Amino acid sequence: MRHHQRTEYVSEASSLKSETLTTLLQALADPALTPLKANDLSRAVLQCLREIMAADNLAILLLTEDHTALHIHTVLGLEESVAHEVHVPLGRGFAGRIAAQGLPLIVHDTSTLEILTPVLREHLHSLLGVPLIVHTQMIGVIHVGMKREYIFTDSDIALLQHVADYLAQAFERTLLIEAEQHEFEELIEAQLC
Repeated sequence: MRHHQRTEYVSEASSLKSETLTTLLQALADPALTPLKANDLSRAVLQCLREIMAADNLAILLLTEDHTALHIHTVLGLEESVAHEVHVPLGRGFAGRIAAQGLPLIVHDTSTLEILTPVLREHLHSLLGVPLIVHTQMIGVIHVGMKREYIFTDSDIALLQHVADYLAQAFERTLLIEAEQHEFEELIEAQLC
């Protein structure tokens, strides 16, 4: 009987976390909220994912302006202390390979892969990452990592891809609004001169 009650409790907790994640993803999909809150929402999404997946490190990396590398946009976990130093060229390292190929990547043992960030290379054992894609254009990568050996499943990939789809749309809207704002400011400045 006790085991049954514990299972119900775990299921309820998992269900609540999933509902919270769903609510956050819906907020990301709302154009009225996204432009102002994309950074806050992406951090909240990572926090929910950390709870659901029990991940030790989660990161969202976006393309640099020149489209040759990735930089960390939002991170929770081990990489937080080195986030400003992370610069991953396309095609290199874990995130760079995902960005270059545009496909999910699972690494069950990080010792078998070139990982550019020393913190990840030294402390994580298993990684899962998926690209952030908008209209067939790759704009970044989201990845999760585990300190322990972990076998990622198809449902883990599907969950992360689902989150990536919402995040990509939110970042696209934010970037468009920023570009429009910049053009508007240039127009006003040109008229004043």
